[in-house]
Amino acid sequence: MCIRDSDNGDFLQGSALADLAAHDRRKRVHPVIAAFNALSYDAATLGNHEFNFGIGVLERALQHARFPVVSANVLRERGPGPLQDGTFVPPYTLIERALPDGTGRMRPFRLGVLGLTPPEILRWDREHLEGRLDVRPMLEAARAWVPEMRRAGADLVLCLAHTGIAESSGGLDSEGLATEIAAIPGVDVLVAGHSHLVFPHRAAAVDPRIDPVEGRLAGTPAVQPGHAGSHLGVIDLVVRRDGVGWVVARAQVRAISVSEEVAGLSSGLIRRNAALLRH
Repeated sequence: MCIRDSDNGDFLQGSALADLAAHDRRKRVHPVIAAFNALSYDAATLGNHEFNFGIGVLERALQHARFPVVSANVLRERGPGPLQDGTFVPPYTLIERALPDGTGRMRPFRLGVLGLTPPEILRWDREHLEGRLDVRPMLEAARAWVPEMRRAGADLVLCLAHTGIAESSGGLDSEGLATEIAAIPGVDVLVAGHSHLVFPHRAAAVDPRIDPVEGRLAGTPAVQPGHAGSHLGVIDLVVRRDGVGWVVARAQVRAISVSEEVAGLSSGLIRRNAALLRH
């Protein structure tokens, strides 16, 4: 099973087009949001760079999104616990599908998508956010919201965590918490980000919880698709009914190089056209 597309943050800043759109006061759809709409995105979360131009620019961009944008730890108002917080955007969304069981009968399936944003935005964009937003630690928010998503009907939970993969275990720096989040009970799949590196990869890992070849963090299928559209992160899941709900039976994780894929397609077209010319 799959969802079509999702984005793990840092989509509204980082290019000349994004900078131009941020200062365009005309009531037009932000070009990045328009692209996501055209691609029928299923969900996105907020990275730290979404806040670089201020809350007003971000809100204007998001109002045209035809897909849910989620983050469980960016807050308009802090409550006594994460489940009582007033979040800036919804903490999660449920994507509904129908999947065949072992008999071929189509059964309902719900994928919960949780978003997490680095708390450091309060420091990095202090001039825009001070006194206006608050942020909980990512682990605190995830540990509270994942069970709540299960209670709300999520069969599996995908976490869009805008945080990187730390090279060694033991640290709690929110810029490298992907493995800790993947280890939370109830998280079935994780998309990492922020450091903008590629995972899986062929390099050895110091942390024994990281399998860089198979694409696993603490045993959880995980991907990080680089930056600037360099790679497409793909997680293929085979799920099965276990009598009560759905569980992951198998998973394949890939980070597909876009440049290599395009080069391969171009080479194939050249060979085909050359063959046509010979005939």
